[in-house]
Amino acid sequence: MEFTEINEDVIRGIRLDRDEYADKRAFGHALLIAGSRGMMGAAVLATGAALRSGCGLVTAHIPKDERMIMQAVNPAAIVSLDPGTAFSEIPDNLEHYTAAGVGCGMGQSEATVEAFSALLSRLSCPAMPSRDIKDRHREAGSPVAETGQGHGKGRKARMPGMVLDADALNIIAAHPELASIVPSGSILTPHTRELSRLVAGLCNVRDVDFSGWKYPWDGPQLYYTMSVADSLSSVVIVKGSRTLVCPPPDMANALKASLCRKTGLKEYVREMVGRLLYVNTTGNAGMAKGGSGDVLTGLVTGLRARGYSPLEAAILGVWYHGRAGDDAARVRGAESMNASDLLDHIMIQ
Repeated sequence: MEFTEINEDVIRGIRLDRDEYADKRAFGHALLIAGSRGMMGAAVLATGAALRSGCGLVTAHIPKDERMIMQAVNPAAIVSLDPGTAFSEIPDNLEHYTAAGVGCGMGQSEATVEAFSALLSRLSCPAMPSRDIKDRHREAGSPVAETGQGHGKGRKARMPGMVLDADALNIIAAHPELASIVPSGSILTPHTRELSRLVAGLCNVRDVDFSGWKYPWDGPQLYYTMSVADSLSSVVIVKGSRTLVCPPPDMANALKASLCRKTGLKEYVREMVGRLLYVNTTGNAGMAKGGSGDVLTGLVTGLRARGYSPLEAAILGVWYHGRAGDDAARVRGAESMNASDLLDHIMIQ
């Protein structure tokens, strides 16, 4: 097992330059499907973080009766209205978005489960052909990485990359048949309790204790985390102290090769020995507050929309999220800071 610490050198190797002549559409369009009656704070926080990610446009798909809080707090966001009190209807024109973050405060009602299942099916098997996202960005003059979307070899990316959090993960855990239609190249952002539910549902293992699991990451919990990442061909972010980023081997090797080329390292062993995992080095205990995970989901979704690969977006997201927490703790103190303070300190430069 090879653990790579996420530090400033890694971040510099991943960061994209910002074309000063490009317009907003060249930097991607993020979609947040979030919120429900009584849980709009999660949608507001996730949307606010996406707006600070560097992507060009952010749309929040929220219950129509809850729109005023979103428009008042995040006026830069576009609002897509759902007729229900929670997610019940798929937004139009999914191919217009470059990333979709789903689950923050969404709930798990029967209507939401049905809508979420339909969304996964639509994103995994797009019915309507459209131009490749990378082609659209190239035409606009923006360097954009491959999104890696869609099951099956040779399929071009036509639908937004997915970021799954909170209720989206809990729905998959309760309905494991949905795992087969989770688009490859997705990003999952569970805390340890959500991860334990996923392992129970997807791996049919219920006797692995994830409570208190922390760095240094090891034991059977690590094996099952890698199994979830591999079975879904997706990146798993395990939130907590020294957040773990667990990608499938092909993604990890591709990023390792890219970083070696950028740093001028001539020797690179293509057949890696062991497994490459990433451990974050930013963040503090003051971030163990409600809403911090929603901020991370919005930030990662925005970075994915901006044009980063799933693994790059995950690495950048956890590092900048943690750094915002460190800056907030210096200003507010670890005890007094909250998730809203994170938004004030997200600075990607």
